[in-house]
Amino acid sequence: MPSILLVEDHPDMRAMLSDLLVMGGYDVMTGRTGQDGLDLLGKADPLPIAIISDLNMPQMDGRKLCETVRTNPAWNSIRLILMSANPHDERLMNATMFGVDSLISKPFSLQELHDILHS
Repeated sequence: MPSILLVEDHPDMRAMLSDLLVMGGYDVMTGRTGQDGLDLLGKADPLPIAIISDLNMPQMDGRKLCETVRTNPAWNSIRLILMSANPHDERLMNATMFGVDSLISKPFSLQELHDILHS
């Protein structure tokens, strides 16, 4: 079963998304901060097929997480999906330049997430 790393600081959103992904047939690892995500990724075997990360998080935001993931050649095959409640946030400017494959605006539908994961 493919796995996904979900990094989201809001506990209710993290639980809801995790449950939806599990119902969609994925194993899900969850973290609260970008650093949690990196720690989980470093221990993952096999690697997740995707990382879904919130933009706004304490300690390390989603942009920095994506930038850091892309510095490790072993992680280049992992899809990076960045979520934000503010699609106009300046940190999203040129998102593909720091490794993001897809952006998704909160709130989003399960169908939107499914389409991104299967594109």
